Amino acid sequence: MNSSDRYDLRQEWHAGKQVVLVKTIRQTDLGDFARLMQADGEKIEQSESHNGFPEDRVTVPVMLLGGLIGAAIERYFCEAGSTCLNQYLEFIAPAYIGDTVTATLEVDHIQTDRPIVRLKTACTNQNGQALVTGQAVILMHKEVNRD
Repeated sequence: MNSSDRYDLRQEWHAGKQVVLVKTIRQTDLGDFARLMQADGEKIEQSESHNGFPEDRVTVPVMLLGGLIGAAIERYFCEAGSTCLNQYLEFIAPAYIGDTVTATLEVDHIQTDRPIVRLKTACTNQNGQALVTGQAVILMHKEVNRD
């Protein structure tokens, strides 16, 4: 491959570059999620229990966390017409109503022969606890300065 075949993907994107989306999860978010999923809101809201004793915390559906990563991808990559080709998520720990969740995208790799970016993805709570990890692959619509 020679230099004329390489893509210079939007100069502001480079390996190691990070962007974040921060959201405090509210009770109303669960209702909105239930409506979107056409689900029963009471089934969406689940109290967590330890050793058979319920706690005062309501867990957040894991796909709502996945949706935060998807929203960050949409905001930072797909608004310009780019496409998310695939996304892999691993759910590590629960989030609860009232948690402030940070969805982080980090550019892991940029292909030089095609306008494709691989991202490391993660969600953490306000204590820095990992909730979700994964990766996504983005086909960038716009390239800049193709040599």
